[in-house]
Amino acid sequence: MNVTHPRYKETLREFTTENGLRCILVFKPDYQGSCALLGTPFGALDLEQVDQEGTIYHVIPGTAHFLEHKLFENPEGDIMNVFTDLGAQVNAFTSYHETVYYFTTSADVIEPLNVLMDFVANPSISEASVEKEKGIIVQELNMYEQMPDVRLMMETYKSLYHNHPLKFDIGGDEQSVLSVSKEHLDECYLRNYHPQQMVLVVATGVDLDVIEETIRKKQSEHPVRAMQKVVRASVNEPIEVVNTYHTITMDVQSEKVAVAFKITEFFDSPLKRLKAEWAMRFLNEAAFSSLNPAYQQWMDDEIITDFFGVDSDFGEDYGFVLFFNETSDPKQFEDFVLEQWEKATISEVTLQQLKRRSLGSAIRRMNHLDDLALGIMRSTFEQMDYFETIDVIETISLDEVLAIKQLVHVENRSVITLSKKA
Repeated sequence: MNVTHPRYKETLREFTTENGLRCILVFKPDYQGSCALLGTPFGALDLEQVDQEGTIYHVIPGTAHFLEHKLFENPEGDIMNVFTDLGAQVNAFTSYHETVYYFTTSADVIEPLNVLMDFVANPSISEASVEKEKGIIVQELNMYEQMPDVRLMMETYKSLYHNHPLKFDIGGDEQSVLSVSKEHLDECYLRNYHPQQMVLVVATGVDLDVIEETIRKKQSEHPVRAMQKVVRASVNEPIEVVNTYHTITMDVQSEKVAVAFKITEFFDSPLKRLKAEWAMRFLNEAAFSSLNPAYQQWMDDEIITDFFGVDSDFGEDYGFVLFFNETSDPKQFEDFVLEQWEKATISEVTLQQLKRRSLGSAIRRMNHLDDLALGIMRSTFEQMDYFETIDVIETISLDEVLAIKQLVHVENRSVITLSKKA
């Protein structure tokens, strides 16, 4: 049954196939194109998984990303060429939290949808191809390591976390990639790619009855197998950071620095965590953007540059607030961050302005099929209603934003400097 949201006027249909695949269809009648996403909540953070009997499974760093690469392998050739022949563009990505396979098309959606469901459900991984892929992935990782911005972020994570898997690159490192075997990939696939663990989202202007019938028919063709339910194992992570100060050298034109605060207090529900993320974002926008009257003076005094930015991320068992900048004086920037964080505040007028802006951006994203579909998928993985994740913006109070500062203990910080080679 189709359900139209009373406020946002988006029409959705949800159902679960006989083999357990949860499906969410979004009807966009005025759109010529379509997109489909098929994902699993198996990401780079899932390095230790535990089943219902308490058995722990160790996952080699980079495995989720490696598996994503290998699922595109097909005995008949590169699966991407199949999509191209159907007038569709296919791709995939692995994040810290999920792996997602997706396509977009302005042509017929049925055939590429069938191909998407087929190739994800029927891996064809050979030992020879695994060995070949290792060199490709190592080359990819080496390329990213030469990017100063990426290197700065990864060194920041390593300086913050002793044991948490966030300290590893999504793709792993050369040592971990070279240790991956076909057997390891097969085992991780069986644990994490069962239909009952996955979500399929399709946004299209095609009749949803046709889409649902296509999905049910294709899923009925896939062999049914028992599901081994696993969850991410808890991590024993110390409160203190690994390195308070850490310097690395690279061949760069200008030095970069990051000041990161490690958050060690967590939230007992995804909704509370989401509200905290918005509260922190609003506070940082008010204090460290052009909304702050002092911002232009900081630029004029060259305390900050166009590279300057603030980021924050709250996970189920991790959190941080990160400031970064280009500067030849890392100590000056560290002092600046500490001083301005102490002063950081927000007014009711500014909060309302930011809430309206954020709500408007969220509504505009609904006009982009891929953004809308991905938002729905991620909300589903978090067991949240997508539209409630937007409504929550309006519920955040001034007191909640001001109180979010209490999560940050400035002494628990890492300062990472990326300096020029001598």
